[in-house]
Amino acid sequence: MRFAYYSIMWGFCDNAGLAIEIDADIQRTLAALKDVGELDANDLDLILADVENMLREKWDWALPESLLMKSFASISLDISTAIDFAQTHAAT
Repeated sequence: MRFAYYSIMWGFCDNAGLAIEIDADIQRTLAALKDVGELDANDLDLILADVENMLREKWDWALPESLLMKSFASISLDISTAIDFAQTHAAT
């Protein structure tokens, strides 16, 4: 019975993937992708300079800022994938 339920459920699903809506013209979008593509994934000071909400875990308030940045980036971001994506699509 469970198999029939899943096959019916999946039969009506359509995975359209992830979409990003950007409120900018194509030139500004490509310029932003170029900027992201030029980032150094190890330069967390630059990447996270304007982030104000890095306190996610119970004891984050006790961490020195450099360790807090590393923790936040490892839990919340996939910087290298974002850079790869930007490099691939900025050239389009």
